[in-house]
Amino acid sequence: MKKLAMLIFIIILAILNVSDSHGDDTDLFTLNVQPEVLIILDMSGSMNWNSAGSPAEYPNRRIDIARSVIYDLLDNNDDGKDSNNDPKFIDKTDEETLNVRIGYMRFRGVGEADNDDGNPKTGDIIVFNETEMGESYRTIWEKVSDPNETATGCTPLAASLVEAGIYYRDYINPSDTAKACRQKFIILITDGSDTVACNGDCSENAPDMWKRRYLTVLRAKNLYTPPAGGLLNPNIVPLQVFAIGFGGSMPEQLKTTLNWVAKYGGTNNPLEDDAGDPNAYDITTYPGECDVTDSNADPAKYSLSGYAFLVDRICLLSRRRYTTEQSLKNDCQIRARKILFLYSSLRSYCSTGRRRYGLRFFLHSKQHPILAREYKGFPIKTRWNSRIR
Repeated sequence: MKKLAMLIFIIILAILNVSDSHGDDTDLFTLNVQPEVLIILDMSGSMNWNSAGSPAEYPNRRIDIARSVIYDLLDNNDDGKDSNNDPKFIDKTDEETLNVRIGYMRFRGVGEADNDDGNPKTGDIIVFNETEMGESYRTIWEKVSDPNETATGCTPLAASLVEAGIYYRDYINPSDTAKACRQKFIILITDGSDTVACNGDCSENAPDMWKRRYLTVLRAKNLYTPPAGGLLNPNIVPLQVFAIGFGGSMPEQLKTTLNWVAKYGGTNNPLEDDAGDPNAYDITTYPGECDVTDSNADPAKYSLSGYAFLVDRICLLSRRRYTTEQSLKNDCQIRARKILFLYSSLRSYCSTGRRRYGLRFFLHSKQHPILAREYKGFPIKTRWNSRIR
């Protein structure tokens, strides 16, 4: 669980840093604008397995681990770390210190060839009233931990990304007076491939699985770089997509697909060096969606790593010895919160005097000397580029 928690906190660190880069010393008037994060949780049937892919019981199932990680995120001051996820420790203090507006979407109970109803407020892919963007962290946690919310069904990754975009477009952005400068993110947490798009039968072994992988990446691309026509709608703004995959049994084609989801979603994993040619897979050359006929549209054919957060790779960090202010029993249990706390006061600023359409953020010695190379032995990429076009 701590491995996945570390990834979540690194992502939140990224969100805070990227958001902070909107402001500079030349701005005469600034507004404090909290970033927005929509967490999408995979609650398909395989979430009842353990990380190795075998049937499991509480608290060793993937869904238990994912829930504990979300609790650890919401409990920002960590006062409930030994409470067995007691909701009373998630309070206003956590919201004020983290300073991120959070919403929660989950999918469960999805059947064959089921892409849901296209409405993120109803159906099997849903944002509940209790988990709307900006609801209290405690209210969100109480729904996340609802015992009636059992893991079941297939995996609609592409449809979930579509409904996340609809949620921002129709339910969040119309009333957001700061949408021109507020940073908006999606964190997709999953353990499997899309198995229902393009008339999928819930199997991961179908001969046309490549179409579902293609469509998943395409949906992430359209969120980050909306098609030209979409930009005419003022409520469609770029959404950056973080991809987190976990489970030791995750096949290589899924890992590669999630890396392309993150790449086309405009995000990067600062903990892992990039590998593969990020220009090798040009998804724009393949027209259509499920009607695509060229199997070269399969993202799994183009090796890529260093963009998504893959839990089974994080222990590669333990090949060297790390030290923190307190000794740790396991190198893989290094907490990203130690880094996050350094910048927990970072805020998102938007200039009221001019609108900014481009964003590039670099970690280098002049900006953040501690994070330029590592934090107490914790390696960070020396150049971290996050751009909104």
